[in-house]
Amino acid sequence: MEIRNFLADFLCVLLPLFVLDAWQVRSSRASTNVYPTPALLSFIFLISSVITTLFNFRLANHLEVNLSIVPLTLAFYLLSWRLSLLVLAAYAFVEIVAGYFTLSHYHLSLTALHTVLRLLPHGLEILGIYAAMVSLAYFFSKDRTQSQRITIFVLTLFCYTFVDYVFVNAPRLSGAQMDYFITYVLVFNITFVLSIRIVESMRNAQRRRLAERQSDRLKLIGQLSASVAHEVRNPITVVKGFTQLMLSHDYGREKSVEFMQSMMSELERAESIIAHYLQLARTGDDDKSMIRRVDLAGLIAYAVEMLGPYAEVQHVDIRTSIDGNAVVAANPEILSQALVNLVKNAIESIEGSGVVTLSLKEADRRVTVIVTDTGRGIPASELPRLGEPYYSTKTTGTGLGLTFVYKTIHDLGGYIDIKSQVGRGTEIRITLPKLIASPTDHDPKRTRTSMETNTPQFGG
Repeated sequence: MEIRNFLADFLCVLLPLFVLDAWQVRSSRASTNVYPTPALLSFIFLISSVITTLFNFRLANHLEVNLSIVPLTLAFYLLSWRLSLLVLAAYAFVEIVAGYFTLSHYHLSLTALHTVLRLLPHGLEILGIYAAMVSLAYFFSKDRTQSQRITIFVLTLFCYTFVDYVFVNAPRLSGAQMDYFITYVLVFNITFVLSIRIVESMRNAQRRRLAERQSDRLKLIGQLSASVAHEVRNPITVVKGFTQLMLSHDYGREKSVEFMQSMMSELERAESIIAHYLQLARTGDDDKSMIRRVDLAGLIAYAVEMLGPYAEVQHVDIRTSIDGNAVVAANPEILSQALVNLVKNAIESIEGSGVVTLSLKEADRRVTVIVTDTGRGIPASELPRLGEPYYSTKTTGTGLGLTFVYKTIHDLGGYIDIKSQVGRGTEIRITLPKLIASPTDHDPKRTRTSMETNTPQFGG
């Protein structure tokens, strides 16, 4: 066996699968599909099968083969039957055209045409046998389990390689030699089994990621539901109590007005709680029309301008360190509110005077916003709970501000890293995917006006 060509052929089959795996890992946070679109998969399998024909390897003096049948079989395993037949037909067409031009390069055009026409019926006959076998395997395994489908396709490929060797390749050799036959069959079937294992590993890993994401969402919904029920029940209980008192006793106007003012205060608190949760819901990815190219340096300047007076009253100095002019794809109002929440929390964590620093750094395809404070710090035991609704390290906080930040950054495909030491301060790093473009469709003045009028203020 020609090891070099075999390895090249082998890599031509497996390399697209590893590329698909890497593609899935990178896009898994934003994608809900287990695989790319069927059209993209069809193109990948077609290209893989065509390229493998360039690296024929020799098993015997008159026995040269390639692994193009493996990606074609993977197409039938992963795609629909009609789309798989289309891939097979496209492969046959490319091979015929490539064969014609290859022969015409060494012979007269008429001779090349006669050669192709003489070999064409035999090649199409073998291709027809293969199409019939994998079609039967497709329909027979359609509603079966994963292990059963793999077994059926492996047996189908074994039967095809047996037929192909005995009736096509063996006559060119000195008899159907057993060692060549075993090598021929094992090469195709082992390659296919390895490919299937990679494909199923990709599938299972993506399913686990989707299940974990769904579990996190359900857990968050449960926490939010419990929090809403708990927080809204208290104002309702107060209002109900005052109402029962007013119904059971004839209070004077002054006392009744006092009761009603207390009731209005509780109703406003309930309305504020609901507004907080509605703002959390706005951080989802339902409204794609609000996504813009956002200049993070401009958002940092806006947060400093908005919170500058508040920081001055609290005897806190806000400093900035901007490295570059990074652009991300986001809703500018939502992202600015998340940044304002972080800076506000940093200011409130400082007892007495202190410093809050906002930094912006770029690295490859990521951009990082760092909010550092010289506040009281957070114990290590409390760090894992940050971001939970109604969990706050402040006595008067609700935790919804940081919950809002976590959800906003998660929806944008980013992540948050928090480091803190008690008595020395806290550092919060927000990392987002960078948009490789200039913010041409983001008007900072227009966005600033919109944020000043519409952005609600969170605490906690």
